[in-house]
Amino acid sequence: MTNIVNTGNASVDALAEMSISGNVTPVNWYKTILRENGKPYLLAICVLSEIVYWYRPVEVRDEHSGMTIGYRKKFREDLLQKTYNDFAEQFGESRRSVKAAFDRLEEIGVIRREFRNIETNSGMGLNNVMYIDLCVDRLYTCTYLNIPGDDEDVENTGEEIQKQAENQANKSVTKFCTSSYKTLYDPPTKFCTTLYKISYDPPAKFCNTLPQNDVPPHTKFCKTNTENTTENTEEITYPIIPSGTGVKTDTMDRMDEVRSFIKDNIDYDGLLQCHPTEKMDINELVELMVETIAVKQPVIRINKYDFPYDVVRSRLEKIDFHTMEYVLECLRNNTTKVRNIRSYMLTTLYNAPVTCSNYYKAEVNHDFYGK
Repeated sequence: MTNIVNTGNASVDALAEMSISGNVTPVNWYKTILRENGKPYLLAICVLSEIVYWYRPVEVRDEHSGMTIGYRKKFREDLLQKTYNDFAEQFGESRRSVKAAFDRLEEIGVIRREFRNIETNSGMGLNNVMYIDLCVDRLYTCTYLNIPGDDEDVENTGEEIQKQAENQANKSVTKFCTSSYKTLYDPPTKFCTTLYKISYDPPAKFCNTLPQNDVPPHTKFCKTNTENTTENTEEITYPIIPSGTGVKTDTMDRMDEVRSFIKDNIDYDGLLQCHPTEKMDINELVELMVETIAVKQPVIRINKYDFPYDVVRSRLEKIDFHTMEYVLECLRNNTTKVRNIRSYMLTTLYNAPVTCSNYYKAEVNHDFYGK
């Protein structure tokens, strides 16, 4: 069988028979999505390319006539829901690097992060879940921005391009940013029947946002919860942590969900990189938190006092990377004999979110002003 394509180059002819699909990266992004030093921000470009892929509509055709009857979105909810860890695993980067890339993309104005406190159909609760909105007008600016050519005598080209992109991003254009996904990507009801609605938009109970006052301290410190919203959504998925509503679910599945949430909260991979010799200690602390949260009890004993389950659960959910480092330091510095190590570890974890900041402040005051 002869090749249909005959260009005179065997590699080109062979490649013509391959169907390659995936993310698209416009060349202009290497000149508009830049670091502070004016160099292309490669990780941010990869993250944006992945987000754009999920926001590109899928064509829906009639199976009898073959005619296009509408378009649908690839994700199930009103906005794309992915975690920093999802991107970190996909691109082989740390969670902290991925978050920095998101920060840069949001500074440029090409994406918008929204954090919600939600409850799923199965009764599982999720705190501070990240949703990602794509601002199409900003994306258009970054993709089709006029870039000075190599033949022009322009100094500091990278800085000039960055200023131009930021000036465009600062314009009050809201034509696409907040509502474009509803207009462009939802299946038209004129043509699409409820079959598509049922297939791609499973129903759910409700979705509430996390009030700013209830945001854990580490979230404010990392500047992740950037905006409050009162919008209700129609469907909720991706359960992470049980809400304690008494819904009967498989215990192992619940523990896996809690474990995933905790590791994401404490930046588990980053913690192991900073403390490679304490991996066993970190794993034991994680498993203790998983067991305490996943297995609901009326009360939990902390330092000889009984506390309601919801109080303990809420406190443990506030433990982040820096709090875990504080817990490890407390365990490392302890020299007294511990009779009940499990109770001691749980007490340390419970007290850490409310003592960590003052501990380090006292240490700094002692180092600078103490005698």
